[in-house]
Amino acid sequence: MGWENGGQLTSLSKQPPVVITTQPENYCGTVGGIATFTVAASGDRVTYQWQRSTDDGETWSNISGGTSTTLSIPIQASVNGYLYRCIAKDYMGHIATSQAGKLTVTSGIRAKRISEEKIYNYIYAGDNVLKLFANLAEDELLNLMER
Repeated sequence: MGWENGGQLTSLSKQPPVVITTQPENYCGTVGGIATFTVAASGDRVTYQWQRSTDDGETWSNISGGTSTTLSIPIQASVNGYLYRCIAKDYMGHIATSQAGKLTVTSGIRAKRISEEKIYNYIYAGDNVLKLFANLAEDELLNLMER
């Protein structure tokens, strides 16, 4: 045991490092929407700083105002492929870096006629098909596209 400021220390404890407990996930959305990335960390008095990479993770820059557990990004075509991660830091200076979530901007729904009765719908990002959306009758597709 030792003495500190005239008082005896009763025990010494080591502050556990900050740990990311919820990682950001990839986000897929269309222009005009809002992408949301979320992170959580364990630790004492944790602060957050979100970062963005425009070059597939080679370099990172802090996002002004990105200091909470949730980051909301207006979706524009120009942010397609950007990566977002968060740096969590506790009051002792321990740092943990989250994995990166990727923002994919889609250009919407395109329809491909397979037969007179059915239309297959896909979500496209550029020339890449991301997901088979549905197998709908034409009137169902028109209804969906009007929303």
